[in-house]
Amino acid sequence: MKKIILSLLLSMLSLCLFSQSGTLTLKSSNNKPFWVFIDDILQNQYATTSIQIVGMQPQAYKVRVEFDNAKFTTFGELLNISIRPIDNSYLVEDRYFTASRTISQTQAVISLIVPNHSYYQSYQEYLFPGFGNPNNYWGKSATTYPGYEKFRKGNSRGTNLGGGQSRGNPGHSGGSNHGSGQTNCMPEKDFNAAVTLIKKENFDSSKLNIAKHVTSKNRLCVNQIVEIANTFSSESNKLEYAKYAYSYCVDQQNYHLVNGVFSFTSSKNELNKFLETRR
Repeated sequence: MKKIILSLLLSMLSLCLFSQSGTLTLKSSNNKPFWVFIDDILQNQYATTSIQIVGMQPQAYKVRVEFDNAKFTTFGELLNISIRPIDNSYLVEDRYFTASRTISQTQAVISLIVPNHSYYQSYQEYLFPGFGNPNNYWGKSATTYPGYEKFRKGNSRGTNLGGGQSRGNPGHSGGSNHGSGQTNCMPEKDFNAAVTLIKKENFDSSKLNIAKHVTSKNRLCVNQIVEIANTFSSESNKLEYAKYAYSYCVDQQNYHLVNGVFSFTSSKNELNKFLETRR
């Protein structure tokens, strides 16, 4: 009798643990096919515009997207997976993820592929599975990924959470200078798209969240920061954003120009005090 009870308890525990797994849903907002890496493991064998990955634990994962078209920027970030699927649905924008609860169907549904630790031969080969030992794909050949040859030769592009250029500095060679004299700030096309996205939000708090997200993934010129700050109606949100964006500004020597967004002298004084502690 005790064995039966113990067996039932173990079964219930297993079911409980299984039910606690999370699901990640990604969908391209502009129909661009992409590849998904989770903790630096390629998940899909073929490029897709939408995918659902099941069997994930409620924890943080490094999620990286690489577009099938090499001219688009690679990007990634740390995503916290919840046991509620509705909390783990994201639109794949050109340079960042946007939370969305409207994704109903996807082209593919796959189980999470985890590292095959028994095969990796060196730290780098484990970090870049498929660009070293193909067995890290649990049998999936790395050559099914069209970007394999470029990455194998070290020709990485964009922001890459497993290598390549560092986060927050996508390394654009051109881009817009918005009159600041800088050439390495966020490209005008990407920046305008981001501002449009921010302005679509009805509440300042939502605008601030998106603005911080965009800023953390890019390097902005002072004039770009001023333009984003002016999308907020609240003086306090303008100030909070101005403080946050300072670390991502490429021409910090001109940061005093941000004071122009404030209506109150107290806000200008507070920003100036903040800048004094950072210089």
